Formats: sequence, structure tokens, C-alpha cells
Amino acid sequence: YIDSGAANFSYSDCTVDIQDASLYIGNGSVKAKGQYGIDSGEFSIGGTIHNAEIAPFTQNLSTPASGIVNGEFSVKGKNSDITSIEGNIVGTSLSVRGISIDSARVSFNNVGALTNIAVTGAIGDGQLSGYGTIDNNLLNLSLSADSLDASNFSSLVGNSISGNITGHASITGNLDNPSVTGSVTSPEIVYSGAHFNSINAGFTIKNHILELTNTSI
Repeated sequence: YIDSGAANFSYSDCTVDIQDASLYIGNGSVKAKGQYGIDSGEFSIGGTIHNAEIAPFTQNLSTPASGIVNGEFSVKGKNSDITSIEGNIVGTSLSVRGISIDSARVSFNNVGALTNIAVTGAIGDGQLSGYGTIDNNLLNLSLSADSLDASNFSSLVGNSISGNITGHASITGNLDNPSVTGSVTSPEIVYSGAHFNSINAGFTIKNHILELTNTSI
């Protein structure tokens, strides 16, 4: 996935000091510097990401993604274990599980198995924001949305859907197949060919199947 790389480093008092390292990935790059203690096994790395395409790095994951990312990060650890990681990443032209996101900013920090995340984004003229945690492979995320184009979520609900939606949702469970519970309002929704005016509804999504609850039309 990495086309080429280069680094300048020095060694003194059992410490490897990386003054600068560059990795080139297509039209993007990652710049970093850090230290590694030979005796202690402790390491720290800080760096920046410039116009890097994420698809090659996620294609074998349970949730592949594509898009261009920029941002900064820092990582600390010992031997082969990462003890903490944090960063701020901005993505553009993103696609995850068939959902297209024009832009998104993700802030995260990690200690042990727990990762805290906060996200803001734009889908067309709509906005979304959220916060939550990833514990090992388990997601617990709260999202709020304002005037999102519902057609972006057709692959998630398993049927064609269109219209603008505002609402909130809680996303929980395994990253491979999370469950979603929430509520939405919309002046007009077309779902699987059925036309609804001024809809207010609770909903759940499990195993990619949408079920509406407490619906008023």
C-alpha cells in the first residue's frame, strides 16, 4: 500500500531518534517523527497525513471505506502494544457501507481497548454530529442529523428511500453489524415506492432491516 518512504534518524544512549520520516501513498503522504527506547521498548510517534487515500488500508476490514484524509495523530506504546493514540482527521468524498459523506471531521483518543470519538460531517446540504466509544470491536455511538438526504441510506435500510430527514439515533453493537435505534421527522419520504407526507417515526435497523415504530403520518 505504501509506494515509497524515507527517514532520517540517529542513535544515542539506547534511544533511536527519528527526526523525520516520509511515506508516500499514491498522491498522498504521511510525515512523522518519534523516538524508540531500545532497552525500555517504549515508543512515541507524532505525525501528519496529507491527501491520503484510505481504501487500500481498509479493503480487508469488516467495514471497508474510501476517501481522502488529512490530519494529525500521535501514538505511544511499549514493545508491540499501543497504549494510547489520539488525533484529528478530516475526510472528504468518503464512502462507508454505501453511504456517501461529502466531508467529516473525526477526533479520537484511545487508552487500552477504549476509543473515544467525536464526529461532525456534511452530506449534501445536511449536517450530522455525534460522539461515542469503541470498546474492542463494540460500538456505542449517538448521532444527530439535520436535513440529510435519505437516499444515502438506501443500502443501510435494504430498500430505496428518498427525502430529507432530521433526527437522532443510537448505534450499538458489533462493528460488523451494529443495530440502530432512533427517531426521524421529515416533510416527505418515499420508501420502497410508498409515499409518506409529514412523517414522524421511531425506527430500528437490525440486520439491515428497517422497522418503523410509533409512526404518525
